Amino acid sequence: MEGVKVIVSYRETIEQFLARCAMKCPQGMQIASTGEHNEVVEIDVDYLNNKFKDMNVYNCFRNAIGVLYKKEYYALPETKLYVKKLQEFGIVKADFFVFLNEDQFPMQDHMVKRWKEIISNATKQRREEFKDDCRIWAKVHKAQPVPIEELGHCLPVPINGIRVMTEDDEFDQGEFYDPIVKYDNPRSIDYVGSYSVYHNRVIFVDTDGTTYLAKGNHIVKVLSNLNFRLLNYFIPFRDGETIIDENLRKLWEQIPEINDEE
Repeated sequence: MEGVKVIVSYRETIEQFLARCAMKCPQGMQIASTGEHNEVVEIDVDYLNNKFKDMNVYNCFRNAIGVLYKKEYYALPETKLYVKKLQEFGIVKADFFVFLNEDQFPMQDHMVKRWKEIISNATKQRREEFKDDCRIWAKVHKAQPVPIEELGHCLPVPINGIRVMTEDDEFDQGEFYDPIVKYDNPRSIDYVGSYSVYHNRVIFVDTDGTTYLAKGNHIVKVLSNLNFRLLNYFIPFRDGETIIDENLRKLWEQIPEINDEE
């Protein structure tokens, strides 16, 4: 009918999901460990098929998921979404060793490239899942998100951190500051909804886990009103440190120092 929109619901199949997110590993595929001895092992798909017969199963081990589906073995990084999808597809959890876990890597060049792509995509997914965890943690502890107009006067600390140096570090690499909260360190979630202050320099962790830097006492009052906790952790730039990255340095220099009357 003319003028009527037809909405087609699309549901990804398990074959499409595995092709997008996992690596198919053939019988005898060699993988090496990241340990000191760089041990090489072969993936024994036949053993898994003999053990589980015609079952479709998965298991999680060391931040990785192994999937036996239609007698083929697939490896993929572990995320909450990936596990949920496998369960929705009716794949049963079982007990077996997960090949190609975080301590192992493929040895074939073309597979190394594909595995890096898979890990990169999963890492993005893990970061988003961790942000959701941070928001839940903040809500439980009654910390409210910082308004976007306030964040416009703050510098978000990049995922890979900020490197700084002082005049004494001319021939050194300087100091490196990571974000306070990181997705690969779940314990750091305790710092969500907190801040620290030193000489009008402020560092805080918003409710999604992002670390920000700011100047002036105005943001301190904002954070306090949002039920952020005052903690005592180290603040970058407190002792005349300079950001090495030129673009980040310019952004920080442009951040205004906003002070309210006491």
